[in-house]
Amino acid sequence: MVAMAALAGVGAYFVKVGLERADQWAGVLGLFVAVAGLGVAIAGLRAGPGRPCAAGEQPLAVRRTLMSGFEHLEGTGGSCGSNLA
Repeated sequence: MVAMAALAGVGAYFVKVGLERADQWAGVLGLFVAVAGLGVAIAGLRAGPGRPCAAGEQPLAVRRTLMSGFEHLEGTGGSCGSNLA
């Protein structure tokens, strides 16, 4: 809901300032989104693989289902074998 309001606000601003300025601002915003995505990707790579399972410990199992057109992920079991603590 907040994202939709922000998107509507940015769209209204772009209409107000004109196509040329909107194109410039969209490029700048795209750059910041790309840099943020790169930071998240690097953080995910640095996290490395999950911790190994101890003797008798159940690894995390993830079940993937499709509900009403949306993907639903449900985790069961322990947290070993994942990056979840």
